[in-house]
Amino acid sequence: MSKPYGGLPQDELLQEAHTWLAVAEKYSSRGDFGRLEEELPNLLALVRELAEESNANIANPENPSQVTIIEEPGVILNDLAKVLYTFLLETGRSRPLLKLFEWAYAACVGLGLWEDAAFHANELARLHYKRHHLTETNLWLERARKVIRKAKNKARAADINFLQGQLASSEDNYKKAQSYFKQAETLFRKQKRLENVILCLLELALLKKEEKQPVEALQAFEQVYLQAEKFGLKQYVAESCYHLGGLNFQKKDYLTALEWLKRGLKSFSQFEDKALEEKTRRLLVRIQQKIDHPA
Repeated sequence: MSKPYGGLPQDELLQEAHTWLAVAEKYSSRGDFGRLEEELPNLLALVRELAEESNANIANPENPSQVTIIEEPGVILNDLAKVLYTFLLETGRSRPLLKLFEWAYAACVGLGLWEDAAFHANELARLHYKRHHLTETNLWLERARKVIRKAKNKARAADINFLQGQLASSEDNYKKAQSYFKQAETLFRKQKRLENVILCLLELALLKKEEKQPVEALQAFEQVYLQAEKFGLKQYVAESCYHLGGLNFQKKDYLTALEWLKRGLKSFSQFEDKALEEKTRRLLVRIQQKIDHPA
Protein backbone atom coordinates (compact mmCIF):
# COMPACT_ATOMS: atom_id res chain seq x y z
CA MET A 1 0.00 0.00 0.00
CA SER A 2 1.42 3.40 -0.92
CA LYS A 3 1.51 6.25 1.55
CA PRO A 4 -1.05 9.06 1.24
CA TYR A 5 0.59 12.33 0.16
CA GLY A 6 -0.15 15.52 -1.72
CA GLY A 7 -0.33 15.65 -5.49
CA LEU A 8 -2.39 12.52 -6.06
CA PRO A 9 -5.29 12.86 -8.51
CA GLN A 10 -8.59 12.92 -6.62
CA ASP A 11 -9.72 9.46 -7.73
CA GLU A 12 -6.42 7.91 -6.58
CA LEU A 13 -6.53 9.82 -3.29
CA LEU A 14 -10.06 8.60 -2.59
CA GLN A 15 -9.15 5.02 -3.46
CA GLU A 16 -6.17 5.28 -1.12
CA ALA A 17 -8.40 6.83 1.54
CA HIS A 18 -10.94 3.99 1.41
CA THR A 19 -8.11 1.48 1.79
CA TRP A 20 -6.59 3.28 4.77
CA LEU A 21 -10.01 3.69 6.38
CA ALA A 22 -10.54 -0.07 6.20
CA VAL A 23 -7.11 -0.62 7.77
CA ALA A 24 -7.86 1.82 10.58
CA GLU A 25 -11.28 0.26 11.21
CA LYS A 26 -9.73 -3.21 11.44
CA TYR A 27 -7.07 -2.22 13.95
CA SER A 28 -9.45 -0.03 15.96
CA SER A 29 -12.11 -2.74 16.26
CA ARG A 30 -9.44 -5.12 17.60
CA GLY A 31 -8.07 -2.52 19.99
CA ASP A 32 -4.72 -2.97 18.24
CA PHE A 33 -3.19 0.36 19.24
CA GLY A 34 0.29 -0.89 18.39
CA ARG A 35 -0.52 -1.19 14.70
CA LEU A 36 -2.38 2.12 14.71
CA GLU A 37 0.72 3.68 16.25
CA GLU A 38 2.82 2.33 13.38
CA GLU A 39 0.43 3.66 10.75
CA LEU A 40 -0.37 6.97 12.47
CA PRO A 41 1.95 9.19 10.34
CA ASN A 42 0.28 7.88 7.18
CA LEU A 43 -3.20 8.25 8.65
CA LEU A 44 -2.60 11.83 9.80
CA ALA A 45 -1.12 12.70 6.40
CA LEU A 46 -4.27 11.29 4.82
CA VAL A 47 -6.45 13.31 7.19
CA ARG A 48 -4.72 16.52 6.09
CA GLU A 49 -5.18 15.64 2.42
CA LEU A 50 -8.87 14.85 2.92
CA ALA A 51 -9.40 18.08 4.85
CA GLU A 52 -7.87 20.00 1.95
CA GLU A 53 -9.67 18.00 -0.73
CA SER A 54 -13.06 18.42 0.99
CA ASN A 55 -12.48 22.13 1.81
CA ALA A 56 -12.99 21.39 5.50
CA ASN A 57 -9.61 22.95 6.30
CA ILE A 58 -10.72 26.40 5.09
CA ALA A 59 -14.15 26.41 6.75
CA ASN A 60 -14.80 28.88 9.56
CA PRO A 61 -16.00 26.94 12.64
CA GLU A 62 -18.41 29.79 13.40
CA ASN A 63 -20.13 29.37 10.04
CA PRO A 64 -18.72 26.34 8.17
CA SER A 65 -21.68 26.19 5.78
CA GLN A 66 -20.24 29.22 3.95
CA VAL A 67 -17.78 26.81 2.33
CA THR A 68 -18.91 24.10 -0.08
CA ILE A 69 -17.81 20.74 1.30
CA ILE A 70 -16.91 18.11 -1.30
CA GLU A 71 -18.93 15.05 -0.35
CA GLU A 72 -16.79 11.92 -0.71
CA PRO A 73 -13.58 13.20 0.92
CA GLY A 74 -15.73 14.88 3.58
CA VAL A 75 -17.53 11.63 4.40
CA ILE A 76 -14.26 9.67 4.63
CA LEU A 77 -12.77 12.41 6.82
CA ASN A 78 -15.73 12.09 9.19
CA ASP A 79 -15.43 8.30 9.26
CA LEU A 80 -11.70 8.48 10.00
CA ALA A 81 -12.34 10.94 12.82
CA LYS A 82 -14.75 8.51 14.48
CA VAL A 83 -12.44 5.52 13.96
CA LEU A 84 -9.32 7.27 15.32
CA TYR A 85 -11.11 8.99 18.22
CA THR A 86 -10.53 6.40 20.96
CA PHE A 87 -6.93 5.73 19.92
CA LEU A 88 -5.94 9.41 19.85
CA LEU A 89 -7.78 10.11 23.10
CA GLU A 90 -6.34 7.20 25.07
CA THR A 91 -2.79 7.79 23.83
CA GLY A 92 -2.91 11.45 24.90
CA ARG A 93 -2.80 12.99 21.43
CA SER A 94 -5.25 15.80 22.10
CA ARG A 95 -3.63 18.25 19.67
CA PRO A 96 -4.12 16.18 16.47
CA LEU A 97 -7.51 15.10 17.81
CA LEU A 98 -8.61 18.73 18.19
CA LYS A 99 -7.62 19.56 14.62
CA LEU A 100 -9.13 16.36 13.22
CA PHE A 101 -12.45 17.01 14.96
CA GLU A 102 -12.53 20.66 13.86
CA TRP A 103 -12.20 19.52 10.25
CA ALA A 104 -14.69 16.68 10.73
CA TYR A 105 -17.17 19.10 12.32
CA ALA A 106 -16.88 21.45 9.33
CA ALA A 107 -17.35 18.56 6.92
CA CYS A 108 -20.42 17.29 8.77
CA VAL A 109 -22.08 20.71 8.91
CA GLY A 110 -21.43 21.22 5.21
CA LEU A 111 -22.90 17.80 4.40
CA GLY A 112 -25.84 18.03 6.79
CA LEU A 113 -24.61 15.18 9.01
CA TRP A 114 -26.05 16.85 12.09
CA GLU A 115 -25.75 14.04 14.63
CA ASP A 116 -22.06 13.51 13.84
CA ALA A 117 -21.51 17.28 13.84
CA ALA A 118 -22.99 17.41 17.36
CA PHE A 119 -20.70 14.57 18.45
CA HIS A 120 -17.59 16.33 17.14
CA ALA A 121 -18.59 19.69 18.65
CA ASN A 122 -19.35 18.16 22.04
CA GLU A 123 -16.08 16.22 22.09
CA LEU A 124 -14.18 19.37 21.16
CA ALA A 125 -15.90 21.12 24.07
CA ARG A 126 -14.96 18.25 26.37
CA LEU A 127 -11.31 18.30 25.26
CA HIS A 128 -11.11 22.05 25.88
CA TYR A 129 -12.88 21.62 29.25
CA LYS A 130 -10.21 19.11 30.34
CA ARG A 131 -7.57 21.67 29.40
CA HIS A 132 -9.44 24.35 31.41
CA HIS A 133 -10.05 26.39 28.26
CA LEU A 134 -13.49 27.58 29.34
CA THR A 135 -14.02 30.12 26.55
CA GLU A 136 -13.45 27.45 23.90
CA THR A 137 -15.57 25.00 25.89
CA ASN A 138 -18.51 27.40 25.81
CA LEU A 139 -18.02 28.12 22.11
CA TRP A 140 -18.09 24.45 21.13
CA LEU A 141 -20.99 23.67 23.45
CA GLU A 142 -23.00 26.41 21.78
CA ARG A 143 -22.16 24.92 18.37
CA ALA A 144 -23.14 21.46 19.64
CA ARG A 145 -26.49 22.79 20.87
CA LYS A 146 -27.10 24.51 17.56
CA VAL A 147 -26.50 21.47 15.36
CA ILE A 148 -28.25 18.91 17.59
CA ARG A 149 -31.50 20.85 17.06
CA LYS A 150 -31.26 19.95 13.37
CA ALA A 151 -30.59 16.24 13.94
CA LYS A 152 -33.38 13.68 13.61
CA ASN A 153 -31.71 11.52 16.25
CA LYS A 154 -31.12 13.75 19.27
CA ALA A 155 -29.35 11.13 21.41
CA ARG A 156 -26.25 13.34 21.62
CA ALA A 157 -28.27 15.93 23.54
CA ALA A 158 -27.75 13.84 26.68
CA ASP A 159 -23.96 14.11 26.41
CA ILE A 160 -24.20 17.83 25.66
CA ASN A 161 -26.38 18.43 28.74
CA PHE A 162 -23.99 16.42 30.90
CA LEU A 163 -20.97 18.47 29.83
CA GLN A 164 -22.95 21.68 30.33
CA GLY A 165 -23.63 20.48 33.87
CA GLN A 166 -19.93 19.88 34.49
CA LEU A 167 -19.08 23.32 33.16
CA ALA A 168 -21.74 25.03 35.29
CA SER A 169 -20.55 23.12 38.36
CA SER A 170 -16.94 24.19 37.76
CA GLU A 171 -18.19 27.79 37.69
CA ASP A 172 -20.04 27.24 41.03
CA ASN A 173 -23.39 27.70 39.32
CA TYR A 174 -24.95 24.77 41.16
CA LYS A 175 -28.60 25.39 40.30
CA LYS A 176 -27.80 25.53 36.61
CA ALA A 177 -25.60 22.44 36.92
CA GLN A 178 -28.37 20.55 38.70
CA SER A 179 -30.81 21.37 35.91
CA TYR A 180 -28.43 20.13 33.21
CA PHE A 181 -27.56 16.93 35.09
CA LYS A 182 -31.24 16.14 35.63
CA GLN A 183 -31.97 16.69 31.93
CA ALA A 184 -29.04 14.45 31.03
CA GLU A 185 -30.17 11.78 33.50
CA THR A 186 -33.67 11.71 31.97
CA LEU A 187 -32.28 11.32 28.46
CA PHE A 188 -29.75 8.67 29.49
CA ARG A 189 -32.54 6.66 31.14
CA LYS A 190 -34.57 6.75 27.94
CA GLN A 191 -31.50 5.54 26.04
CA LYS A 192 -30.86 2.82 28.67
CA ARG A 193 -27.30 4.09 29.17
CA LEU A 194 -27.17 2.94 32.77
CA GLU A 195 -23.57 3.86 33.57
CA ASN A 196 -24.24 7.40 32.38
CA VAL A 197 -27.36 7.54 34.57
CA ILE A 198 -25.27 6.61 37.61
CA LEU A 199 -22.65 9.18 36.64
CA CYS A 200 -25.39 11.84 36.61
CA LEU A 201 -26.59 10.69 40.04
CA LEU A 202 -23.01 10.95 41.30
CA GLU A 203 -22.66 14.49 39.96
CA LEU A 204 -25.97 15.46 41.58
CA ALA A 205 -24.77 14.02 44.89
CA LEU A 206 -21.51 15.96 44.62
CA LEU A 207 -23.53 19.14 44.08
CA LYS A 208 -25.42 18.52 47.34
CA LYS A 209 -22.10 18.08 49.10
CA GLU A 210 -20.72 21.30 47.59
CA GLU A 211 -23.87 23.15 48.66
CA LYS A 212 -23.30 22.03 52.28
CA GLN A 213 -26.47 19.95 52.41
CA PRO A 214 -25.18 16.90 54.32
CA VAL A 215 -28.53 15.15 54.83
CA GLU A 216 -29.47 15.43 51.15
CA ALA A 217 -25.92 14.51 50.13
CA LEU A 218 -26.01 11.35 52.24
CA GLN A 219 -29.29 10.29 50.64
CA ALA A 220 -27.96 11.07 47.16
CA PHE A 221 -24.73 9.11 47.62
CA GLU A 222 -26.67 6.16 49.07
CA GLN A 223 -28.76 6.17 45.88
CA VAL A 224 -25.56 6.14 43.79
CA TYR A 225 -24.24 3.25 45.87
CA LEU A 226 -27.43 1.19 45.50
CA GLN A 227 -27.62 1.71 41.74
CA ALA A 228 -23.91 1.07 41.20
CA GLU A 229 -24.01 -2.09 43.32
CA LYS A 230 -27.09 -3.32 41.47
CA PHE A 231 -25.37 -3.08 38.09
CA GLY A 232 -21.91 -4.12 39.25
CA LEU A 233 -20.24 -0.79 38.51
CA LYS A 234 -17.54 -1.03 41.15
CA GLN A 235 -15.86 2.29 40.41
CA TYR A 236 -19.03 4.15 41.42
CA VAL A 237 -19.52 1.81 44.38
CA ALA A 238 -16.06 2.78 45.62
CA GLU A 239 -16.53 6.49 44.99
CA SER A 240 -19.93 6.65 46.68
CA CYS A 241 -18.57 4.70 49.66
CA TYR A 242 -15.69 7.17 49.99
CA HIS A 243 -18.07 10.13 50.14
CA LEU A 244 -20.47 8.33 52.48
CA GLY A 245 -17.53 7.59 54.76
CA GLY A 246 -16.48 11.23 54.69
CA LEU A 247 -19.96 12.60 55.36
CA ASN A 248 -20.51 10.24 58.29
CA PHE A 249 -17.07 11.18 59.60
CA GLN A 250 -18.12 14.84 59.55
CA LYS A 251 -21.18 14.06 61.66
CA LYS A 252 -18.95 12.02 64.02
CA ASP A 253 -20.71 8.75 63.26
CA TYR A 254 -17.37 6.98 63.13
CA LEU A 255 -18.59 3.39 63.09
CA THR A 256 -20.92 4.00 60.14
CA ALA A 257 -18.14 5.89 58.35
CA LEU A 258 -15.78 2.97 58.91
CA GLU A 259 -18.33 0.51 57.56
CA TRP A 260 -18.78 2.49 54.34
CA LEU A 261 -15.05 2.80 53.76
CA LYS A 262 -14.50 -0.92 54.27
CA ARG A 263 -17.22 -1.63 51.71
CA GLY A 264 -15.50 0.69 49.30
CA LEU A 265 -12.12 -0.96 49.76
CA LYS A 266 -13.56 -4.33 48.77
CA SER A 267 -14.39 -2.89 45.35
CA PHE A 268 -10.74 -2.27 44.46
CA SER A 269 -10.20 -5.98 43.90
CA GLN A 270 -12.31 -5.62 40.74
CA PHE A 271 -10.98 -2.37 39.27
CA GLU A 272 -7.99 -0.06 39.70
CA ASP A 273 -8.02 3.54 40.86
CA LYS A 274 -4.92 4.06 42.97
CA ALA A 275 -5.70 7.68 43.85
CA LEU A 276 -9.20 6.87 45.12
CA GLU A 277 -7.97 3.78 46.97
CA GLU A 278 -5.23 5.80 48.68
CA LYS A 279 -7.73 8.50 49.71
CA THR A 280 -10.06 5.85 51.10
CA ARG A 281 -7.28 4.21 53.11
CA ARG A 282 -6.07 7.54 54.52
CA LEU A 283 -9.57 8.47 55.64
CA LEU A 284 -10.08 5.02 57.16
CA VAL A 285 -6.90 5.44 59.23
CA ARG A 286 -8.09 8.83 60.52
CA ILE A 287 -11.44 7.38 61.53
CA GLN A 288 -9.88 4.34 63.18
CA GLN A 289 -7.70 6.69 65.23
CA LYS A 290 -10.80 8.56 66.37
CA ILE A 291 -12.39 5.28 67.43
CA ASP A 292 -9.25 4.01 69.18
CA HIS A 293 -8.44 7.33 70.88
CA PRO A 294 -11.69 9.19 71.55
CA ALA A 295 -11.28 12.74 72.82
